[in-house]
Amino acid sequence: MSISGTTRRMALEGLVIVASILLAFALDAWWDNRQERAEVVELLVLMDQELAGIEARLDSAVAEHRKLGELALEAVFEAGSLYGRTEVIFDQVREVVRLSSLDALRERGGTGMIDDSELRLLLLGWDTRVEAWNNAERESRDKRDLIRSRVAAIGGNLGVTAEDPSAPLWTDQHLLNLVTLRQTDDLYAAEVGTGLLTYIGGIRSRLAGIPELGR
Repeated sequence: MSISGTTRRMALEGLVIVASILLAFALDAWWDNRQERAEVVELLVLMDQELAGIEARLDSAVAEHRKLGELALEAVFEAGSLYGRTEVIFDQVREVVRLSSLDALRERGGTGMIDDSELRLLLLGWDTRVEAWNNAERESRDKRDLIRSRVAAIGGNLGVTAEDPSAPLWTDQHLLNLVTLRQTDDLYAAEVGTGLLTYIGGIRSRLAGIPELGR
């Protein structure tokens, strides 16, 4: 066999080896991408489940905030006992929203693998919406604590019955102002919560359009 023939054979063998290596790399990359995609889909399924739970609890919390915000002050002030007059304004709605599946998705860089651009934008704006809700909740809790402190300062103790309608609890203007502010905070929380519920509905609607989720 001539030298040129040997050279051609070695070159061909080299090309086969290089092609095999490139194919192996391509297969590894394809498999890694497939696994990453599967992990993203798994997190999106978890996200939908989390959002369904948040939706139910948030709906209840919004209704409670609205009830407290729309409560007629006269009905509170004319309750038959000191306890009755105070417990209703101490009612506490506490629904701190957090989406752990979104945190995990971000840690893996998985948001970039979501094909739906609208869903990506909705997830991008999630933190702002949730922060507004959690802040509204905190404002309501802070007013509750101020009211409790004021009641204690003027001698009102929860659980102590006072049949005397002239009890001085509601003659304190500072307390009346705090109760009014608390109601304003509750109405605001209800408004923010309603907006967040609409936002959640938008995310779940986009998630429903992902074939792999099968919902």
